[in-house]
Amino acid sequence: MIKKLTVVKKLLLAVVFCSFSVITSAQKIGIFEAAIEFNAGGTNKWYSYEGTAISSTQFNGANLGSFAANSQSLKIIGLELQIYEEPGGNFCGGTVNYRIYKTGDTPSSFLQEALPFRENCSGSSFPTGDPCSAHDQKWNKLDYNIDLTKRCPGDYTLELFLEYTGSETSTTACDLTRKLDNSGSNFKASFTITGTPTPTPAIKFYSQSTCGSKYGVYQISNYDSNASYAFTPSGPQFSANQTSSLGPGMLVVPEGTYTVTATVNGCTSSASTSFTVNPQPTPPPAPVMTLIAQPTCDPAAQGRGVYEISNFDPNAKYTITPSQSIGYANNNKWIGAPTGTYTITATVNGCISSTSTFTVGPKPANCP
Repeated sequence: MIKKLTVVKKLLLAVVFCSFSVITSAQKIGIFEAAIEFNAGGTNKWYSYEGTAISSTQFNGANLGSFAANSQSLKIIGLELQIYEEPGGNFCGGTVNYRIYKTGDTPSSFLQEALPFRENCSGSSFPTGDPCSAHDQKWNKLDYNIDLTKRCPGDYTLELFLEYTGSETSTTACDLTRKLDNSGSNFKASFTITGTPTPTPAIKFYSQSTCGSKYGVYQISNYDSNASYAFTPSGPQFSANQTSSLGPGMLVVPEGTYTVTATVNGCTSSASTSFTVNPQPTPPPAPVMTLIAQPTCDPAAQGRGVYEISNFDPNAKYTITPSQSIGYANNNKWIGAPTGTYTITATVNGCISSTSTFTVGPKPANCP
């Protein structure tokens, strides 16, 4: 920042450089005071980020304090610039660029506030206060009502820089733009918003997909009817019957793995633990029935024929109809049945195969 040259400074420079044939001139426009005003807990206070006349309290690096969410207890209420405009120059205006973001998060885009002209210096001070000299001006806006507490609980950064336009060669043009930006780092202050964070959704398991349904069932056990819920990836849906005996928050969930967040009053929770619905199970294959023997005259056979389940699954439950007088052998792989026609199915994990049929012929007619 090149500070403005007072009349005394100009005379000193003239003395120091009088032996030079060329005298370098100072900038004709610039800013010597810049500040932001807050109302914090009912008290108005200025913080300067250029100069100390408006306030000796510096904005850059300040901790503005802790404030309850939505309490309106921290507001930006004023912005001010004090500038010099030497003869032959033209100061066109200044714009404060600011943004507010959770500390540590990716910063948001800048918002802009253009400051209107307020007054010229009158003698050695501005009409509304603060010292000045000829050609100085005050630009400000003192009726802002920017509520900084309309945020979720957390630590925040308020970052700003100033951009101004004017001319060094014309009293009417606006052909240059300069920044007051803390050497490119911008000016930053911090504050904290307190309150209760939105609870993370709690997930409760009820059932996986079945042969009869490709959906599983979960519940958000701390379901809040005032919250909006977002699933990642999309897919789960709230059950149409939220008044069931299981309670509200029931979810119908397709195959996949998901997380969910809850948002209340614009404040989003952290993501839930993941929950998964397995692929819909497929029915087991139909039993393959291989004839081993038809009934014989041997009394030990008791007039039964024997079939083998050649694709036997020890995890399956086999159902034979009719089931009377059925016998099993060889670890249930062999089925002994009297004369008749039978159907058989296999059931695994609740899934039932298609039906197979096998027939046992009559006992030989010439048996003794």
